[in-house]
Amino acid sequence: MRNAGPLERISIKLKRLTRALQSWSAKKVGHIKSQLALAREVLHRLEVAQDMRLLSPQEEWLRRELKRLFEPRFVRKDYRKITVKGQLS
Repeated sequence: MRNAGPLERISIKLKRLTRALQSWSAKKVGHIKSQLALAREVLHRLEVAQDMRLLSPQEEWLRRELKRLFEPRFVRKDYRKITVKGQLS
């Protein structure tokens, strides 16, 4: 890396960083898609159970938390166009 130019050194460092971050992600986060699928399945089973019986306080808490996890984060709003002067049109 000593003989490499500045851009090549940055490229090498970024590649190393990429590998390190991917390794960290695999260890700390795991397979997020399978975790989300499992959470959806648990939520579904809790909702089915709720239709048949009262849930325990722990089950109700978990159901609420999972529902909150899958709520849309952003609600679309109908914004009006703003003119150059900052007035609503």
